[in-house]
This record gives sequence, C-alpha cells and structure tokens, in this order.
Amino acid sequence: MPTLGIRGLGERATTRLERQADREGSNVNAWVARILAGAGSRSGPARKRRVIDDLDALAGTWSASQARAFARDTSPFSEVAPGLRG
Repeated sequence: MPTLGIRGLGERATTRLERQADREGSNVNAWVARILAGAGSRSGPARKRRVIDDLDALAGTWSASQARAFARDTSPFSEVAPGLRG
C-alpha cells in the first residue's frame, strides 16, 4: 500500500483531525484513509456518529465568578409572569 504525506498542514488542522479521529474511536491515519476512500463516491464515506445529548462536557469548566454570573443572569427565567400564573 502506498504512503501519502501531506505537507503544509497546520497545527490547528492536525489537532482537529486528531480530535475527530478520537471522537470516532480511530487513529488519524485510519480516519483520513476512510475519508479519502469515500471521497470519490456520491454518498461519501460511512460515518459513525456519536450523539451527545447532555452537558457533561461543560461540567467544571466555569470559574466560580462565571457560575455566579450565569446564575444571576438566568434567575429571571425561574419567575412566572404575573399574567401567566394559574
């Protein structure tokens, strides 16, 4: 199998490739090979999608002052408008 090198790929692009491959449970080489193999097809490569339906990735990422600001700024959302009370 031939080896393919890519010159001029910046650090940001490399990091994005590594993260995408990691999200899909693969290494960069295998992930890129799979993408390129499907590049000529109409439907493209089969992609394994991971559905994230929670906010766990955000847990612990705010500072205490950011958390207080968020609580302060969203506190009005817990109040019911007088005309809507039952």
